[in-house]
Amino acid sequence: MLDLEAEQAGIGALGEAARAARFASVASAFCHWCEAGLNEPTSVALVREARMQIATLHAAALRLPEMDEIEAEDPPDAPEPPKRDAALASALANRFARLPVGYYRVFFNPGDLQDEEPCVGDLQDDLLEMHDDVRKGLWLHGQGHARAALREWRLLFDAHWGRHAVNALYALQGREC
Repeated sequence: MLDLEAEQAGIGALGEAARAARFASVASAFCHWCEAGLNEPTSVALVREARMQIATLHAAALRLPEMDEIEAEDPPDAPEPPKRDAALASALANRFARLPVGYYRVFFNPGDLQDEEPCVGDLQDDLLEMHDDVRKGLWLHGQGHARAALREWRLLFDAHWGRHAVNALYALQGREC
């Protein structure tokens, strides 16, 4: 049985604090790569590392507890995470500009097979949005609010940054050549 299946079946399920710490470790590595990384010597290596970072984060998010599990008890009472820092966002955008992909075509609802027109995706925006959403949970976790961090990560993964992650992987797939 896969670890994920075991967790969902309640076999060897981790406690809330341990689950938050496990995701925080992956999220912290992703944010560190965004903030200090992107130093790979070639565009091939850069794309490969970007794909690895995004895929690892996405896979870890799939292991987060579901919202009904997080909110089975009283909703978390935690402070509001700080807003996006403009200087950091600008520095990140400059780093992300090193990637050999900028804009790409994507369908907002790929399951709609009618005559929906494609949208334009933006890899820099995808990475910035992922970084911001994940960093909010890291801030909460660092303040000692494990449940609030789990809630933030799961809610924003399902509603927002999960789609950015999948779209970013789509845009980067095959760009190592």
